[in-house]
Amino acid sequence: MSMHSIFMVLSEMLIMVVICCGNLLTILAVWRTKTLQTIPNQYIVSLARADFLAGLILPYHAAMHLPGIRKFFDNDKYLCRHVAFFVSLGQTIQCITVIAIDRVLYIGFPMKYQRIASMFRARVIIIWTWISAVFLGTLPIYVNNWHLRRSCHYTSVIPYYYHTYIQTTIFVFFSIINAVCYGYIFYIAKKQQEAINQQLASVDDTRQATNMKAVKMFLTVFGIFFICLSPGIVAQNLGRTIGIPNRVVDVTILLAVLNSGMNFFIYAVKNTDFRRAFAKMLCCRQISVTPDTDHTHVNSRRRTTTKYV
Repeated sequence: MSMHSIFMVLSEMLIMVVICCGNLLTILAVWRTKTLQTIPNQYIVSLARADFLAGLILPYHAAMHLPGIRKFFDNDKYLCRHVAFFVSLGQTIQCITVIAIDRVLYIGFPMKYQRIASMFRARVIIIWTWISAVFLGTLPIYVNNWHLRRSCHYTSVIPYYYHTYIQTTIFVFFSIINAVCYGYIFYIAKKQQEAINQQLASVDDTRQATNMKAVKMFLTVFGIFFICLSPGIVAQNLGRTIGIPNRVVDVTILLAVLNSGMNFFIYAVKNTDFRRAFAKMLCCRQISVTPDTDHTHVNSRRRTTTKYV
């Protein structure tokens, strides 16, 4: 094995542990904590599932750097596919965009948000994003450049137009939507702050501060996603035009996958409720929620019980 292959295998195994553990904790935190079961957090759970999928497929990518196993991928067109990564990537950017749109409606149009937002509609949106992500992500199964004399590297197998006209277009399109959404949110926040300063409007300053804290957290999620994905998108396009070594492309894709493990740390730093839920789970204390209150109770000695009415 070359030094590059050793580096990729070790890095992907380490990143797999970070991604799977972090996103599993995020999913469990929302599932077990009543105060986290909000509409925006439904999209966060969907995002965590997409990132968890990215972690699960890393052993597949790591195996491709092992000389003995690589031959099986090169000689089998059914093994030589990268669809799970594309499905995860497509669902990730869609969830990030849905979160941005949800925050625009909540902050910019609060009365309309109360009428149109519901758990049912959020789940319908999530199901639709997964359907579209699976559809676009599985296209390489049917349209690809595989043959026995070609390496199984995704820059060789995946068609040029899929990288350029589908992946790149989707990435740019959704990035513009996110930029517009967060630009509008900060414009509204600036107007509200000016109204507060001039005492021309009755605005709940505490509520605004809470909203902006959440917006900054989601903006951080998108910002890190954009920073991690941009090098990979650029490298794949340049690799098909002016030519870039596959080793360079591998490192940029590794950076893109690393993004799937970052959101857990963002929530742990930016969101008090998530920090509290993570701490309770990591300290092995059980959480029980009674139906007549919104508060979470910790019971480390007795078995968790739930009352039904």
